Amino acid sequence: EAEQFLRKTQIPENWEHAKYKWYLKELQDGIGQRQTVVRTLNATGEEIIQQSSKTDASILQEKLGSLNLRWQEVCKQLSERKK
Repeated sequence: EAEQFLRKTQIPENWEHAKYKWYLKELQDGIGQRQTVVRTLNATGEEIIQQSSKTDASILQEKLGSLNLRWQEVCKQLSERKK
């Protein structure tokens, strides 16, 4: 959802200013809540990777890496929009 909003609102003129600010605040609050989930997912993923075969570990590591890149990009874009 955050990725879709950030894609849709690359040009803030597409939204009323008040609605845009409100939605950014909602996203910021949501990201704060999800940060714990992402950390837990990474920790659990690392534990599973340690117990997995090389093939499975490699696949999981790639998926975790992709997820983390997307997460970082959402956080970065949101931070830039808040300025």
